[in-house]
Amino acid sequence: MSITQPHLSREIFQMELCRLTPSQLCISAEKLARVNRWFRGNPDNLQTPLPVKRLAGRLLLTDGHTRCAAAWQAGVERVPCAWDLDDLDWAAYAADISLCAEAGVTSVAQLARRVVSPAEYKAQWL
Repeated sequence: MSITQPHLSREIFQMELCRLTPSQLCISAEKLARVNRWFRGNPDNLQTPLPVKRLAGRLLLTDGHTRCAAAWQAGVERVPCAWDLDDLDWAAYAADISLCAEAGVTSVAQLARRVVSPAEYKAQWL
């Protein structure tokens, strides 16, 4: 599973999973199962950096939430990241983060415990 993300900076840096802030409420069980089959608990499979932006002093995940959840569940502590260079709808991301905070999802650890059926994921998040 190779993920190409041309919108990321070339600078790749390692970051502790516990320092990343999710911008979504839950993870699809179906997608997590697919990622786990690919990942197989091997940190070497996490070579593609996760996109992050700095928002209000936090490192915000803009994508890769399922990969982060799989890594967390496998006991991985650090993941490769790169700055997301896309122009984002900051109002939408701020609203997402507020929604996550209200639901108690402020870390990858909390997100990794919120695995739901594909139908529930679609209803709750998409």
